[in-house]
Amino acid sequence: MSLRHQVMDRNIHSNILFCGIFLVFILFSISNIVYSNYSVDGFPVEVTGKVIIKPPNCPPGEVYNEGSDKCTPKPSPPIPPIPPIPPIPPIPPIPPIPPNPENETGIPEPTEPRPIILTPNASDVETEEGGRIIPFQKIVIVNDSVINDTQSLKSTIEALTNTIENFGGEVIYRYNSAITGFTFKAPNQQVTDNIVDSLSLDRRVKFIEQDKTVVPFSEQIPTGLQRIDANGLYSILKIGSFSADVDIAIIDSGIDLDNPDLNVYSNTSMIIPQGSQHPAADDGNSIVNNNVHLDKLGLDVSAVGGNTTTFDPPFTTQSSTSGDDTCGHGTHVAGIAAAKADSHGVVGIAPDARLWAIKALDYDKFRGTCEGSISSTIAAIEYITRLKDKIEIVNLSLGCKCNSTALDDAISKAVRANITIVVAAGNINSDASKFSPANHKDVVAVSAITDLDGKCGGLNKPKWINAGQFSGLYDDDAFSRFSNYGEAVDIAAPGVMINSTDMNGSYSLSNGTSMAAPYVTGAAALYKILNPGSTPSDIRNALVADGIQSSVVCDGDRHGYFVKDPDHISEPLLYVDDLVKKIKEKFDNVSPHEDIKS
Repeated sequence: MSLRHQVMDRNIHSNILFCGIFLVFILFSISNIVYSNYSVDGFPVEVTGKVIIKPPNCPPGEVYNEGSDKCTPKPSPPIPPIPPIPPIPPIPPIPPIPPNPENETGIPEPTEPRPIILTPNASDVETEEGGRIIPFQKIVIVNDSVINDTQSLKSTIEALTNTIENFGGEVIYRYNSAITGFTFKAPNQQVTDNIVDSLSLDRRVKFIEQDKTVVPFSEQIPTGLQRIDANGLYSILKIGSFSADVDIAIIDSGIDLDNPDLNVYSNTSMIIPQGSQHPAADDGNSIVNNNVHLDKLGLDVSAVGGNTTTFDPPFTTQSSTSGDDTCGHGTHVAGIAAAKADSHGVVGIAPDARLWAIKALDYDKFRGTCEGSISSTIAAIEYITRLKDKIEIVNLSLGCKCNSTALDDAISKAVRANITIVVAAGNINSDASKFSPANHKDVVAVSAITDLDGKCGGLNKPKWINAGQFSGLYDDDAFSRFSNYGEAVDIAAPGVMINSTDMNGSYSLSNGTSMAAPYVTGAAALYKILNPGSTPSDIRNALVADGIQSSVVCDGDRHGYFVKDPDHISEPLLYVDDLVKKIKEKFDNVSPHEDIKS
């Protein structure tokens, strides 16, 4: 065999061997694929008769995406559709209310207490407590040691006034009759603090008191005369000429000066008009300082930018300085005490008495309330104390849940000047000892009862009274649920659904201890007519002694006590039967055109 043939055989054998080895390798690989588990690119492969590729273990928040063969973020879950809102069924028509013969309005009286719903102006009884701090306003009283020396007092007031003005404040009231001192106002807290710090170090200053708000003790809601047995007075044939020769000061929101049923003898205001440099009355008796620079206090409405401080009493945006009523409260009070006996409208306890309208409350259009201040009330007390030879009786149907040493001192001085002061106890069903001026020992403090028919004994059917937080069914011949009570109270009088004079010659019903107080004021005026030399203490003692006591059993007419007094102290109920008889006897002895005089 040739060499060439040998080489060719060797190559053939080598190729055969290589192919065999390769075939073995292929068979071995196929065997592993079919009968073994192993990982390809990290993905497990399982042989179960078919090939299935498991997705990888993706990290939290991701899932395997077959399309991209990758782990991708989880899609947000779909938001379920909002179910449609079912249609609101139509409101059925309200059936007409049948007329009720016992109620002229045609609305039936509720037989069960209704839930109390407080809404703006829903209350017929003013349940505000008053006592809100008036920013940057203080009352300053000087020491007794300088009062008796006229020259020393004058120089003291001037020096203290200069101190206030040098710091940037203004004196808005000066007092020198009932008490000696003044009230100042500052434009901000820093000036107020500086003034107080300086005055506190001055030995001529007795004390400094924070000025606060006072409020009327009633708001908008005629059996009262019958219940206290005063109606006999007005059965006199000569009643057209009856005129009580007595002077009653109504310290309140003023009196409607155009009301024909009220004999307003004089009027003035203790409210300082904004923008006016001369707020005092022309009669020269006003306590308001004529030289208040309101622009310094940011209270001059004509100034560029307008007001810069809080509007609070005793300031008003009105320009009037008269005692004309702006709230209606004072007019209603005045009518209960002294509306004329002219066969028109209503009749007061002391008909046609001379009324002094002294405005210490004003309507605040920014707050929507009628309110005043302790300082304006002191100014009013100061005013009547100056006129102690003319004014005999004063009605204060206002106050606050507060204590005021300055007001207490002013009232004490007025009472020592022989002026009888009657006050409302307050309307939040609380202890009257917490309220000024009701807690003053020298005043006649009056609580309110509910009388629905002018007789004692109590009707079987109560009446719904809208009184804010004290709304509900009020029992006849019972202590009014809104009225304050306690040892400070001297006497009770009707204070629910009282008909009296209102603004613009109208008449209205109102509730509150504000309405009870002028009944006692009128009775005090009658007593003063019969006993001109009587003192405030004499008058109070007489009215309390003549009042109906808790031990009295109802006679089926008007002589009987009331129920549900919460404190069980049992103040007497005002009763003027004896006063009326004596007035009638005295009146029968005078000519038809002669006033009843002392």
